[in-house]
Amino acid sequence: STAMAKVSELDNKVAALGKDNDALKAKLAAATEDAKAQLSAASDVTNKVKADLDLAYKAKADAEAASAALRGEADGLKAQLNALQKDLDAAKSAAQTPAPQAPAGTETPPAAPTTPAP
Repeated sequence: STAMAKVSELDNKVAALGKDNDALKAKLAAATEDAKAQLSAASDVTNKVKADLDLAYKAKADAEAASAALRGEADGLKAQLNALQKDLDAAKSAAQTPAPQAPAGTETPPAAPTTPAP
């Protein structure tokens, strides 16, 4: 009878451990599903961030191209401005320099006045 009591006690322990084991398995399954859901959400966020990053890189490249185009246009305008400044300086210099005088004795007589026809 002591042996039977011991067997019964062990059976009860096995049953209790089986229940604990089943409860742990259920917790593990729930934790696994939760981890899968979190991983899926993290993957979605990662993909969204990657897409946003790709857009940002494209916007950066577009901005750099626009900047380079504007820089080229500005350089062209600077060159035009420099050429115009040189022309202006030359015109100012020419306006300030007196016209050369003809040597004496080579003066041309003034043109005869023209009279209107009657």
